[in-house]
Amino acid sequence: MNILHLDDTIMWRGGQQQAWLLHRGLIRRGVHSVIAAPPESEMARRCAKDDLPFLPLDIRGEADLRAVFRLRRIAVRQGITICHAHTAHALSAALGLRMIHPAVRLIASRRVVFRVRKPLIGAIKYNNRFVDRVVCVSDAIRRLLTDDGVTPGKCVTIHSGIDPDRFKTENPGDLRSRLGIPSRHLVAGTVAALTGEKDYPTLLRSAAAVISRMPDVTFVAVGDGPEAERIRALADSLHLKKRFLFTGYRPDVGRYLNLFDCFVLTCRREGLGTSLLDAQAWGLPVVATRTGGIPEIVEDGVTGFLVPPGSPGETADALLRILRNPALRRSMGDAARRHVLRFTADRMVEQTLALYRSLSEPGCGDVREAEGRIV
Repeated sequence: MNILHLDDTIMWRGGQQQAWLLHRGLIRRGVHSVIAAPPESEMARRCAKDDLPFLPLDIRGEADLRAVFRLRRIAVRQGITICHAHTAHALSAALGLRMIHPAVRLIASRRVVFRVRKPLIGAIKYNNRFVDRVVCVSDAIRRLLTDDGVTPGKCVTIHSGIDPDRFKTENPGDLRSRLGIPSRHLVAGTVAALTGEKDYPTLLRSAAAVISRMPDVTFVAVGDGPEAERIRALADSLHLKKRFLFTGYRPDVGRYLNLFDCFVLTCRREGLGTSLLDAQAWGLPVVATRTGGIPEIVEDGVTGFLVPPGSPGETADALLRILRNPALRRSMGDAARRHVLRFTADRMVEQTLALYRSLSEPGCGDVREAEGRIV
């Protein structure tokens, strides 16, 4: 069994983290695995750093025939039996590969809660005879795909996973003083790209409401993105100034999680939310929106609170319940550490490997499914 992963993204976000964790996990289990991605991508850098097999590949648009024929050469040379496309554009190239090299089985990952019914090409891309299975990172995505006409038997949920010990060696050091956060302040933090779907306006208005009722709180946002200028302008208009700090992209996320007293995520929609898993692994109570796959990984009232999307008032109330009650923060944080052990990278790798085996070794009996999940 020889696996080829495809990812066409330059930047590093949750999907790239999951593809990298899967690739690394397969290598550690003795499976032949190689990942193809743009040579200037963060994926390329991290694979080189960790000495993981990597092939440079640029995929330019939905109909890049050069990429397709390069993939065929790779597949033939390395005896690839399964191609796993981790993005929508990567899936286009993988479909081209399957058409001219039918010996390869094809798996697509779906990590976002966007509909595929429109445009029509979206539904066709995921629902055709060339795609063997679609791995959905949450039940919410699997339901959305089947509602949009993708054959239910093609779709399987494998939740994203994290390394619970990933940040244990990262110490905040003098981060609080360097950021200018007073020692008496509690810190509410988030790790999220500055994009429209993350709904920073709701978070900023929630922060303003919290600070008006509990002055000794500072908010910190780790992340960057195309909406940065607009979001920072809104923060200024709300007079948040030094009470809401933007760090930009940071590779040392663990140092910031170590600084936080609670974690907040106000997405309009979210496939799953691995930043919430990281926060819970760190023992942080969370406040998050009840949307997409988030209710599958946050136990409302146990590991944190779920609030409706676009609700600054309810988000502020939930944050204040946590920030004002040290005992509640501790109990929810302890529950979060236990809960997140259901969503480890090792478990994700084992479930994906079982799916691979079911395709490459029919009748092997290594995969059992119940209600669209591998169990």
